[in-house]
Amino acid sequence: MFIEIVIWIFFGGLAGFTTKWILPAKHEPQGCLLISLIGVLGAVLGGFIGKKTIGNPLAQPDYISLLCAIGGGLLVSILFQLIPSRK
Repeated sequence: MFIEIVIWIFFGGLAGFTTKWILPAKHEPQGCLLISLIGVLGAVLGGFIGKKTIGNPLAQPDYISLLCAIGGGLLVSILFQLIPSRK
């Protein structure tokens, strides 16, 4: 169970860095931990959407799961950009 959680955190981090590479933003978090958190949130969101649309449980890290995680990361990143900055 612990190894699975570590694998999914790594997988979410990979999705987060890929999302940051595809859609860089100036007022988004820049640290590795925050980018990984966006990736993990994107993986959760992408997994939920993928499960509802594709019907695939997305239980194993494969290329479809990675694409869903990157898509979810892009959605999280776009939603984060819509929040006005306090500067």
